[in-house]
Formats: sequence, C-alpha cells, structure tokens
Amino acid sequence: MFDPVREWLDETVPVFAAGENHRRVGTADIEVMWSMCEVFSNADHHLGGGYARATLARFLDDVVGPALRGSCDSRTAPELFAVAARLCDLSGFMCFDSARQGLGQKYFRQALRLAKVSGNTALGAHILTDMSMQAHFLNRKKEALWFGTAAVHAAQQSGSPSSTARCNALLARAHALNGDAPAGVQAMLEAERRLNRARPDDEPDWIRFFTERQLSAEFMYVAHDGRRAVDVQQRAPLVLADSVGMERRQVLVAATLAASYVPEPGEAAVGHSVEIEQACHVLQDAIRAARGLTSARGIESINVVRRRLAPYADLPVVQRVENEFQTTVALVG
Repeated sequence: MFDPVREWLDETVPVFAAGENHRRVGTADIEVMWSMCEVFSNADHHLGGGYARATLARFLDDVVGPALRGSCDSRTAPELFAVAARLCDLSGFMCFDSARQGLGQKYFRQALRLAKVSGNTALGAHILTDMSMQAHFLNRKKEALWFGTAAVHAAQQSGSPSSTARCNALLARAHALNGDAPAGVQAMLEAERRLNRARPDDEPDWIRFFTERQLSAEFMYVAHDGRRAVDVQQRAPLVLADSVGMERRQVLVAATLAASYVPEPGEAAVGHSVEIEQACHVLQDAIRAARGLTSARGIESINVVRRRLAPYADLPVVQRVENEFQTTVALVG
C-alpha cells in the first residue's frame, strides 16, 4: 500500500511542534485563514495553479507556519489544523497544476497529516482525491486507485454527501484508467446518488463547487478515459456552456472534446472516426480560453491534441490552429 494511504489509515496521529513561539492564535486568525482559502481557491479555479502559487507559498511560510508553532485553546486547535491542511492542499494542487509535481506531493502529504490531526475526515477525503487526480494525470494507475479508494472510505465516514460524490467520481476515473469499466460505472452511479442527497448549505466550503455541472464534467472525463468518444461529444457542450469565466475548465473540457475527434491510431481501428475539421474548430476555442492561463495541465491538454494532429500538418485548417497556438499560448509560455 502506498505510504500516504498507510499513514492516513494508521491509528497513530502525527505530532506538530506547537508552543515553540509566543504567538497566540485565536478565532480571528482562523477566520482570516479561511477567507484566504477562498481567495486562493478562486484564483486557482479561474486562471490556474501558477497564478498565485508563489503568493500562497509565502503565506504558508510567513503566517500559517508560525501559527502552527504558536499556542491556542483546545477548541481552536482543530480548526487551526483544518485550515492549515486546506491551505497546504491548495498549494499542492497549484503545484500539480503548474507542473511542479514533486513539490505538490510534499504539500499534499503535509495537508493529509494536518487533516488527520484536525479530525476532519471530509477534508482528508478531499485531499486524498486531489492526490488521486495527480496520480491519474501522471499515469500512475495503482496510486490513483489507492488514493481514490481511501478517499471514498474517508468520505463515507465524514457524513458529507458532496465529498462522497466527488470521491466516487474521481475513483471512477481511476477505474477507467485501469481498464475496469464496470467498476467505473458503479462508482459514477454512486457519485450521482450521493450528490442527489447533498444540501449545499450543510456542506464544507471547499466542496460546494462540486455541483451537477461538475459531476457532468467528471462523467465526460470518465468517458474520455474509457475511450468513449460519442459520450464525450454528447456531454462536453453542456459543460462548456456552464463554464463561462472558468478559463481552466473551458480549456480542459474543450481540449478533451477536440481529442475525441482525433482518436489515437489504435482507437480509430475500432470504429472511432477522425474528424479533423471539427477537432480544429474546438481546439481553437481551447487555445483562445488559454490566453493568460497559468495551468501547465491545461496547456498539456491542448498539446495532446496538437500531437494527434501532427500527421495532418499539411492541411490548411491544422496550420491555422498551429499558427494561433504559436502566436498566443506558446509566446505567453
């Protein structure tokens, strides 16, 4: 079993060196830190992990670290550890999204330890799911499954239907990556059932973004991982229509849709048609949305399609797409 999962499941609670300085942490400190979670989360969702990553790292070093080494009463301590865990999780996700994978894993692991100390299983489940997403992106199939399974288990204990829904949706992606379509279907059905039970006002702040539209996006990604191009093409337009102002999501969804029109050679052999014109049309939308985006993950999703279009480089429509990429996204990068 992978070490972070073993640490989470182990009954031993990590110890942090509190009381090393004279800082006294109170309710006002906690409230400010939670408000900063919202600020950094919004920046990440809209413009990608690179936009505020360095600023968050400084906030962790200058504010959160000293607070953890300070002192507080028994009622404040769990909230302090929870908000610190959430900020470390955000930092890990920003690193993951901006191609700093090793650093992201360190932040995620620290976030998981802090969540365990806080006793917040819903937050622990959320962090484990972020770790599953990173492992999925890196094509580490077993790790994606381990993290996803542990996340679902934690979410079920937490009493948060939205958390359980998201964890099951990402577990479905891990199953699809591992080629287990039936298990993926079961996980997605469970995600849908759990989300139907959710009451947003009763859910933690960090999971309220996981609405029906986000679940639809996850259905689309699972279809992509399962190489079901028709399902991707049916779901993607609805997700795109509901992603205005969310540049990273627009890029990821549009690039996934474009990829469905240019399957890999092995996929084309089993009945998936190649539609170059349509792929280029959709990819242009992704490129336009990527202007100013600081998400290496988003740019890589575009590059996946560009590589698939490379054999058709002599076609004018492909040349136009490539020219637009080089004069906008590539120059910014």
